[in-house]
Amino acid sequence: LSIYGGSDYGGQLRALRDGVSIVVGTPGRIIDHIERKTLNLNSLKTVILDEADEMISMGFKEEIETILKAVEQVEKHQTWLFSATMSREIRKIADQFFDEPEQIQIATPEGVTAPIKQFYYPVREDEKPDVIEKLIDQVNDFYGLIFCQTKMLVVDLTQTLKSHGYQVDCLHGDMDQNARERTMRAFKAKQCTLLVCTDVASRGIDVKELTHVINYSLPRELDLYVHRIGRTGRGGKVGLALSLVTSSHMGLVA
Repeated sequence: LSIYGGSDYGGQLRALRDGVSIVVGTPGRIIDHIERKTLNLNSLKTVILDEADEMISMGFKEEIETILKAVEQVEKHQTWLFSATMSREIRKIADQFFDEPEQIQIATPEGVTAPIKQFYYPVREDEKPDVIEKLIDQVNDFYGLIFCQTKMLVVDLTQTLKSHGYQVDCLHGDMDQNARERTMRAFKAKQCTLLVCTDVASRGIDVKELTHVINYSLPRELDLYVHRIGRTGRGGKVGLALSLVTSSHMGLVA
């Protein structure tokens, strides 16, 4: 059962009463059901916190702690924490709530194993929209993602590209789940061939045919950069990762 804000309570309550094996939910709605006692934790065996680093960066640290405090009363359960990065805050949570935790590293951020060609373009900030359009126009079958640092940049760039006739949509953290699902269905069906997004909103995107990833703004963390560009170059195909770099960020690629 999936439970998240903006979805119907009635259907969730009926499903929870009937009994489900797995509940997948957002922190706020999970806490809501725990407090209403409509989510029974007595038989809980496994707790999974996915994208823990991003949830903390989005301000959900208190919600994570509230959930972990609720489930630590349940005997004989396991907690799995999945995180692309191991930040100080993640370690604090593990030290506080985990009993002799084991760390398993399944990937390293040092490099890219997929066949991806990487290029960067020195630009001024005000040149970025024009450069983006020139890069897209050079490709007949462009199908890719553009990453921006903020929701405002995502919205502004999407509007600019739409006004110039591009098949484009966007993903950002303020979109509800229904809007996100509609956007992803359209993108996977190639009704739009360009998706502008933030890192948080893009988590979980898995589209094997992507030809390009463009960094409208460079991330400061290497592993985040690797995570972004790793969405192209899948299925044995060569991908292209293009980054727009202003003078203030040139040190990140030097």
